Formats: sequence, C-alpha cells, structure tokens
Amino acid sequence: MVNSFTTKYDFRNAYTEQQIKNTFLALNSNSEIGSITVRDICREAGISRSTFYRHFSDIYAVIEDIEKEISMEFRASLSQFKGESFPDYDESVMKRQLRRWFHNCRFRRVELLTLLDSGKYPASYKRIRNMVYDILIETYSGYCIDREKSVFEYYMNYVAGTIIDLIVIWLRENSMSYDDFLSIYIKVFKTDIDLLLTIAGEK
Repeated sequence: MVNSFTTKYDFRNAYTEQQIKNTFLALNSNSEIGSITVRDICREAGISRSTFYRHFSDIYAVIEDIEKEISMEFRASLSQFKGESFPDYDESVMKRQLRRWFHNCRFRRVELLTLLDSGKYPASYKRIRNMVYDILIETYSGYCIDREKSVFEYYMNYVAGTIIDLIVIWLRENSMSYDDFLSIYIKVFKTDIDLLLTIAGEK
C-alpha cells in the first residue's frame, strides 16, 4: 500500500523544485548572467530562503539540475538510432521516433534556449555538446577505422554542433511546423552520416 503522506511529500518537493527552476528561467530571460540571486528567486517564487536551500545548494545547482534533465532527453533521443543503418533508414520511421522528442523540445523551449546560449552559459553548452558528441561516437564507432580516427572524431564534433545549432534556430524562430523541421533535421542528419560512411570507405 502506498503511503499517502510520502506521496504528498514527494509531490510537494517536486512541485517546489520545478517552481524554483521556472522562476530562475523567467528571471534569466531579463537578466545578465551572474546577476540572479537566491533572494531574487525566493521573492519571485514566494518561498523562504530555507525552502530554497532544502532543495538546492546554490544557483548553479539549479542550472545543473535543468541541464541534467535536458541531457537525459538528448541521450534518449539519439540513442534510439544506435545500430541503425544509414542512409537506408526510412525517413517516416525517423519522423515517428523523433516527433515525441521534438514536441518535448518545444515544450522545454525556455530551458533549451537558456542552456544552449553559448554566450550566457558556455559551460552548459559545452557539456551538452560534448554529451551529444559522446553518443555519436558510441553509436557510429563501428564505422571508424584506426587510420581515420582523427578525421572521424573531428567530423563527429561537427555533427554534434550541427544538431544543437539546428534545434536552437528552430526554437528561436518558433514558426516552423514539426513536420517541416523534422524533414530538414533528418535530411541534414542523414547527409552527415552519408559523408561519414564515405570517409570510412563504406560507400
């Protein structure tokens, strides 16, 4: 039997943490980096400082928590293609698998545009880009031959940047439909993999 007190306590904790993160993101849109304080968040969220510190040690812990959520979603999205054969992979299948994730990207538009702002949060941008790079290396390392390792790694770094930049542009413009964006995203992604296979001598 589920303890109702524990369930309510967990829900309240999750609600408060999300409230703190939402308040930080709202303040961030109108503030310079480093200017947001715990006092600002507490005032806007209507909570005490002790409540804030029960959930986060400082502002950077708030950023790290948002970053961790975003990173997990990136990993889940890209890892679903591990072992797939490009460029023969069917576009309609890719669209179906990616649609839910991109819907979530738009839902998390503010968080993504915050963390992927390389001017404001270069450390977060770099960590997320490196995470995307690591996933690509894991997924396509089978195409790499030893003498081409440096070329392979250089190119995967380029692909990681392309993926992130495309998403940022789409979210910033906020005008293109899912289907139109998915078509562009898949076309760019498959073109990149085509080139990778050519470099690796597989085509």
